Amino acid sequence: MESEAPEIVFVAGSGQFLSATYNVSDGTFEAETPVPLFEHPVLRWGFPESVFDIHPDGERFLVVDTPDLRDCKVVIVQNWFEELKRLVPVD
Repeated sequence: MESEAPEIVFVAGSGQFLSATYNVSDGTFEAETPVPLFEHPVLRWGFPESVFDIHPDGERFLVVDTPDLRDCKVVIVQNWFEELKRLVPVD
């Protein structure tokens, strides 16, 4: 029975979750063309935060979902100490 080729799993700069089989022979690393694993992009925070983990059986993943930022609002409060005093008066 032939053994399965080792696989590397990674998140590309686009947030796409990819997988590629590889081989190391005579000190040379050769990888096949990566293939997408999920259609939904993965949230990227950057090093050292992990956005995914692989189950020890290698068959399942835990992935932090990408939030939908289209409805995200930014609220700017000027003189917020005064606003805080107004909202939470101290007697």
